[in-house]
Amino acid sequence: MDDVMGFVNTHILQHWPFFSWLLIAMLIGQVVKNTVWTKKNAIKKRPHWFWWWGRKTMVLHPVLGGALLGLAWQNPEGGVEGITASMAYFAAAGGLSTWAYEGLKGLAKKKGVDLDIPGITPSSSPPAPDGDPKI
Repeated sequence: MDDVMGFVNTHILQHWPFFSWLLIAMLIGQVVKNTVWTKKNAIKKRPHWFWWWGRKTMVLHPVLGGALLGLAWQNPEGGVEGITASMAYFAAAGGLSTWAYEGLKGLAKKKGVDLDIPGITPSSSPPAPDGDPKI
Protein backbone atom coordinates (compact mmCIF):
# COMPACT_ATOMS: atom_id res chain seq x y z
CA MET A 1 0.00 0.00 0.00
CA ASP A 2 2.91 2.33 0.68
CA ASP A 3 4.17 1.74 -2.85
CA VAL A 4 0.80 2.78 -4.29
CA MET A 5 0.64 5.94 -2.17
CA GLY A 6 4.24 6.74 -3.08
CA PHE A 7 3.38 6.43 -6.78
CA VAL A 8 0.28 8.61 -6.37
CA ASN A 9 2.19 11.28 -4.44
CA THR A 10 5.09 11.29 -6.87
CA HIS A 11 3.36 11.01 -10.25
CA ILE A 12 -0.32 11.89 -9.93
CA LEU A 13 -0.69 14.66 -7.34
CA GLN A 14 1.87 16.81 -9.17
CA HIS A 15 -0.47 16.88 -12.16
CA TRP A 16 -3.77 17.21 -10.29
CA PRO A 17 -5.39 19.63 -12.82
CA PHE A 18 -4.84 17.08 -15.61
CA PHE A 19 -6.24 14.15 -13.64
CA SER A 20 -9.09 16.24 -12.23
CA TRP A 21 -10.32 17.14 -15.72
CA LEU A 22 -9.80 13.54 -16.83
CA LEU A 23 -12.07 12.23 -14.04
CA ILE A 24 -14.65 15.00 -14.42
CA ALA A 25 -14.81 14.43 -18.19
CA MET A 26 -15.28 10.67 -17.59
CA LEU A 27 -18.29 11.30 -15.33
CA ILE A 28 -19.85 14.01 -17.47
CA GLY A 29 -19.37 11.87 -20.57
CA GLN A 30 -21.26 8.94 -19.09
CA VAL A 31 -24.12 11.07 -17.81
CA VAL A 32 -24.50 12.92 -21.11
CA LYS A 33 -24.20 9.71 -23.15
CA ASN A 34 -27.07 8.13 -21.26
CA THR A 35 -29.34 11.18 -20.99
CA VAL A 36 -28.73 13.63 -23.87
CA TRP A 37 -27.01 11.92 -26.81
CA THR A 38 -29.11 8.74 -26.78
CA LYS A 39 -30.09 6.69 -29.83
CA LYS A 40 -33.72 7.56 -29.10
CA ASN A 41 -33.00 11.29 -29.27
CA ALA A 42 -30.98 10.84 -32.46
CA ILE A 43 -34.00 9.17 -34.09
CA LYS A 44 -36.94 11.10 -32.67
CA LYS A 45 -35.83 14.66 -31.88
CA ARG A 46 -35.62 17.35 -34.48
CA PRO A 47 -33.45 18.54 -36.12
CA HIS A 48 -32.23 15.00 -36.71
CA TRP A 49 -28.84 16.08 -37.99
CA PHE A 50 -28.04 17.88 -34.70
CA TRP A 51 -28.81 14.87 -32.49
CA TRP A 52 -27.18 12.42 -34.92
CA TRP A 53 -23.92 14.43 -35.13
CA GLY A 54 -23.99 15.10 -31.39
CA ARG A 55 -24.06 11.35 -30.79
CA LYS A 56 -21.43 10.54 -33.42
CA THR A 57 -18.97 13.12 -32.07
CA MET A 58 -19.30 12.27 -28.36
CA VAL A 59 -15.63 11.29 -28.17
CA LEU A 60 -14.64 14.83 -29.21
CA HIS A 61 -16.79 16.57 -26.58
CA PRO A 62 -14.33 16.14 -23.67
CA VAL A 63 -11.49 17.28 -25.95
CA LEU A 64 -13.37 20.45 -26.89
CA GLY A 65 -14.43 20.94 -23.27
CA GLY A 66 -10.78 20.64 -22.24
CA ALA A 67 -9.74 23.20 -24.83
CA LEU A 68 -12.36 25.61 -23.48
CA LEU A 69 -11.14 24.93 -19.95
CA GLY A 70 -7.62 25.73 -21.13
CA LEU A 71 -8.87 29.10 -22.35
CA ALA A 72 -10.13 29.91 -18.87
CA TRP A 73 -7.39 28.23 -16.80
CA GLN A 74 -4.02 29.19 -18.19
CA ASN A 75 -0.72 27.87 -16.84
CA PRO A 76 -2.24 25.04 -14.73
CA GLU A 77 1.21 23.73 -13.73
CA GLY A 78 4.89 24.38 -14.32
CA GLY A 79 6.02 23.85 -17.88
CA VAL A 80 2.55 24.51 -19.31
CA GLU A 81 2.84 28.15 -20.25
CA GLY A 82 0.67 30.10 -22.61
CA ILE A 83 -2.84 29.77 -23.89
CA THR A 84 -2.09 27.18 -26.58
CA ALA A 85 -0.21 24.90 -24.20
CA SER A 86 -3.00 25.17 -21.61
CA MET A 87 -5.64 24.33 -24.21
CA ALA A 88 -3.61 21.33 -25.42
CA TYR A 89 -2.97 20.18 -21.84
CA PHE A 90 -6.66 19.98 -20.93
CA ALA A 91 -7.70 18.75 -24.39
CA ALA A 92 -5.29 15.82 -23.96
CA ALA A 93 -6.81 15.04 -20.56
CA GLY A 94 -10.26 15.07 -22.16
CA GLY A 95 -9.12 12.78 -24.95
CA LEU A 96 -7.58 10.36 -22.49
CA SER A 97 -10.76 10.36 -20.40
CA THR A 98 -12.60 8.16 -22.90
CA TRP A 99 -9.74 5.66 -22.98
CA ALA A 100 -9.37 5.76 -19.21
CA TYR A 101 -13.08 5.04 -18.72
CA GLU A 102 -13.04 2.09 -21.11
CA GLY A 103 -9.88 0.72 -19.46
CA LEU A 104 -11.34 1.13 -15.98
CA LYS A 105 -14.59 -0.46 -17.11
CA GLY A 106 -12.70 -3.41 -18.59
CA LEU A 107 -10.68 -3.95 -15.41
CA ALA A 108 -13.81 -3.74 -13.28
CA LYS A 109 -15.63 -6.20 -15.54
CA LYS A 110 -12.84 -8.74 -15.05
CA LYS A 111 -13.43 -8.40 -11.29
CA GLY A 112 -17.18 -8.88 -11.77
CA VAL A 113 -18.17 -5.26 -11.16
CA ASP A 114 -20.49 -3.44 -13.57
CA LEU A 115 -19.72 0.30 -13.80
CA ASP A 116 -23.02 2.13 -14.16
CA ILE A 117 -23.83 5.50 -12.72
CA PRO A 118 -26.99 5.14 -10.62
CA GLY A 119 -30.05 7.02 -11.74
CA ILE A 120 -29.17 7.42 -15.41
CA THR A 121 -29.70 3.95 -16.81
CA PRO A 122 -32.37 3.74 -19.53
CA SER A 123 -34.51 1.50 -17.30
CA SER A 124 -34.92 4.31 -14.76
CA SER A 125 -36.45 6.83 -17.17
CA PRO A 126 -40.00 7.94 -16.37
CA PRO A 127 -42.87 6.48 -18.38
CA ALA A 128 -44.15 8.44 -21.34
CA PRO A 129 -47.32 10.43 -20.71
CA ASP A 130 -50.60 9.15 -22.18
CA GLY A 131 -51.97 11.65 -24.67
CA ASP A 132 -52.26 15.36 -23.98
CA PRO A 133 -52.02 16.49 -20.37
CA LYS A 134 -55.29 17.64 -18.82
CA ILE A 135 -55.16 21.23 -17.66
